[in-house]
Amino acid sequence: MGISYRYDSRTKWSIYCLENLVNLHQLETLKCHFVPKSWRTPLVPLAVDLAFPLNLKKLTLSGCRISWKNMSTFGSLANLEVLKLKDFDFEDNKWKTNEGEFRKLKFLHIGSNNLEFWEVQGTHLSSLQCLSLRRCPDLKCIPSEIGEISTLQVIALFQCKKSVVTSAYSIQEEQQDLGNDGLQVHDYFYKIGTSFRNMYESHIFDPANIPC
Repeated sequence: MGISYRYDSRTKWSIYCLENLVNLHQLETLKCHFVPKSWRTPLVPLAVDLAFPLNLKKLTLSGCRISWKNMSTFGSLANLEVLKLKDFDFEDNKWKTNEGEFRKLKFLHIGSNNLEFWEVQGTHLSSLQCLSLRRCPDLKCIPSEIGEISTLQVIALFQCKKSVVTSAYSIQEEQQDLGNDGLQVHDYFYKIGTSFRNMYESHIFDPANIPC
């Protein structure tokens, strides 16, 4: 299911009854796009008490501001395998994952945001197969602990700063020293038009194993 909300600074989100999404018990795929009426309109903050269907497997959100509590809400979805966050802001520029969250998450995409500091442990995101970062101008580096996730196959970077790319290759090199040659790093800084569809077609990813 896809939903698009057009808003301005006077919008009251209570009228949209987003809390009723939790009642869609069989829903597995949800895309929510928040579209401002003007580029001057601040990103809308996602309600901290917003709940999602427990059977949700794929969630895409764009055009909103996200709190730590929102991220914990996403992480508590027991069946979530794909999370895409696009054109959004973290409320305080930081994200710290917690033990026990995102147990089944295989694909994580973070794009066009203000994320600066990211803290994660190797036991978090324990099923992650693919990490995609696109236009994260403030992110200083990828946490080295990401390399400790045994299921990780691909780190894909799109227009990320040099320090982020360097950290990704450092993770790959460290894993190779440990005998893990399966982790791939792909930097698409100069290939602005590259999409995941293009990468699937070029056999960089196996779509049977990594969800899109």
